[in-house]
Amino acid sequence: MQKKLAKSVARTNLLPLRRSPFVEKETENGKEVFDVTLPIHDSNGQRVGTVGMDFKPEPRQEQAKVIERAKQIAKELESRIITKERLFEPTSST
Repeated sequence: MQKKLAKSVARTNLLPLRRSPFVEKETENGKEVFDVTLPIHDSNGQRVGTVGMDFKPEPRQEQAKVIERAKQIAKELESRIITKERLFEPTSST
């Protein structure tokens, strides 16, 4: 059972890398929430990971608009990633 669950979780975690964006509608405290997961890339276009975001949509806000916003945020993050190797290097504060 535990092995089966681990395979299922691993497969679910890889979905955003295969199908972008990966969106799940969830409910938190009776309110709809969009859980959007997107791959992120370095400046060379290499995938370096995924980023997940939860959105509490405005009334009548459609999934397409939520995805558009998530992509904007991911693009901003990507602009700060030079290479996968440098991803975890400390940054200098100026």
